[in-house]
Amino acid sequence: MSEDRFAGIEEKLDVLVAGQTALQAGQTAITAGQATLQAGLATVEAGQRALEARQQSLETRQGSLEAGQTRIEARLDKVEITQEAMRDEIKQIAEGHAATQVAIERGAQVVCDHIDKRIGPIEDMVRIHFGTTS
Repeated sequence: MSEDRFAGIEEKLDVLVAGQTALQAGQTAITAGQATLQAGLATVEAGQRALEARQQSLETRQGSLEAGQTRIEARLDKVEITQEAMRDEIKQIAEGHAATQVAIERGAQVVCDHIDKRIGPIEDMVRIHFGTTS
């Protein structure tokens, strides 16, 4: 019976050794998986750092764009003010042109009236002298 007992113990020992071997193989697989996870974690952390650097770069660019937008808006304000001033000056020129045209027409009429006053008596004398009447 003692041999049967030893045989049973040997079987159990073999099962325990097989279990231990399986556990060691599992532990090796877990250790390899842990190393893979750590490598993946390092990759993720490197990617996170790269994303943070890009985010910071984008924030810097955004600040630059906002400053540029502010400068452009200031220039547009100046352009609008200049446009308004030019419109006013063009209106003044147009008003001055209209007044000049009226003055020219009035002056031309005055000149024509003056010429008519001076030529009228001369024409009358020529008609009388040459004996022609209108």
